[in-house]
Amino acid sequence: MINWGDDESSAPSLSWRKYAYNDEQYDTVCDMFVKKFWLREIAICPLKTWTILVVETFRELMDKYRPLYEALYDGNFNILQDFDNYEKERNIFSDFPATQLSTKNQDYASNANDLQRETVQEGNILDKVAEFKNKYNSINVMLLDEMAPVIFSSLYTVNIDGF
Repeated sequence: MINWGDDESSAPSLSWRKYAYNDEQYDTVCDMFVKKFWLREIAICPLKTWTILVVETFRELMDKYRPLYEALYDGNFNILQDFDNYEKERNIFSDFPATQLSTKNQDYASNANDLQRETVQEGNILDKVAEFKNKYNSINVMLLDEMAPVIFSSLYTVNIDGF
């Protein structure tokens, strides 16, 4: 994830891959992590302690963000959809027992029917676009923004020509 210099064997591992949703998410967040926090000051010294804090923070936050990544990567996310209501029911009429319903409990009925229906409602496209523009944030950005106060100090420093 980060090149610590020539002696990487003594450098701590910043890998939190085992907590990531998948390799694609891990690679994307690692790249964003370096680009977003390159000039930030770490919150805790020594470096090994800070590295443990980074990995543990990712572990804790991935418990929270995993369902969002599942929706994003599994394709179950539709920004326009308000709700998806799926219903299933069985009506059984038993004037004179004739049809076996289940081999397990020996129930019989003279007539039965199954009903299934799904209602998907999509919102107004203009309202959804405005809401998306004002409220949406990348899941990766939300993850990194939530961990930043824990792993970095609130001070920004300036280095000019090594001073």
